[in-house]
Amino acid sequence: MSSAPTAIRARLTGDDSERLAVIREQEQKNAAKVLGVSEVVFLGHPDGWLTDSPDSAASWCGSFANTARAGDHPLTLPANTWGTTITASRAGLHGCGFSLLPRHLFYPEHKAEGLTPFKVGEMYLTGAEEPNKYVEITETFDLKMKAIACHISQVGHTGDWESWVKARRAQAEAMSKERGMPLSEAFHRIEIRR
Repeated sequence: MSSAPTAIRARLTGDDSERLAVIREQEQKNAAKVLGVSEVVFLGHPDGWLTDSPDSAASWCGSFANTARAGDHPLTLPANTWGTTITASRAGLHGCGFSLLPRHLFYPEHKAEGLTPFKVGEMYLTGAEEPNKYVEITETFDLKMKAIACHISQVGHTGDWESWVKARRAQAEAMSKERGMPLSEAFHRIEIRR
């Protein structure tokens, strides 16, 4: 793994207007810079238009699979959320790990491009009801909060930022006590046999 990972930002761009898409992409780039991420890849599908239709799903699954193969990093997806983000997460799961059928049947264009079948080694689902993996974030918590602060269009409504950060710290502390860690973050980890 490289020391400066690539982030695949699955957040859909284009919310209600092109202006918001531009704002959110810049916010993501700013957050990536705070974290030392070398590259952010935007998949470029407009927000609100992702459906479970075969054409849409194939496009998204293919985008995830094709982009994720660039690095050997775990894929992190939201588990419990709303709207088109659920469909995007499902596309990430299928595109990068869960398809039981041969990959070339789903993405014939990849075979035509000379790309071989690919699966990520593991996936981390955030917000899962039954987490099974806890990652200590004591040393990175403040950096994480600085990166989140870059997403003004999404967290600017919090009002008192310091109180919001204290509440996040208290949540992480409460979850971590029984695990013997000062601060941790919970995931549902899925290991994928390649």
